[in-house]
Amino acid sequence: MSTYRFRRTGEDKDAPLELANDDAAWATLVRLCFDELGRANAHPPSGSDIELSAMDHLGQDVAVIRVTASRRLRS
Repeated sequence: MSTYRFRRTGEDKDAPLELANDDAAWATLVRLCFDELGRANAHPPSGSDIELSAMDHLGQDVAVIRVTASRRLRS
């Protein structure tokens, strides 16, 4: 088991988790991303950027998911 840390853009805190490998860290990151989008009710404000990352015990990025919201307004 290895320690992974997950971080969201704009947050100084991160949460360490013991996971089996990088694949498990990726699966956890994807779940966290969907949780984050669900909290935004799938309608984040236009122009907002969300970045979630997983880092290994050495502090190196294992995976990063970036979501950029833009909405075309119809007239």
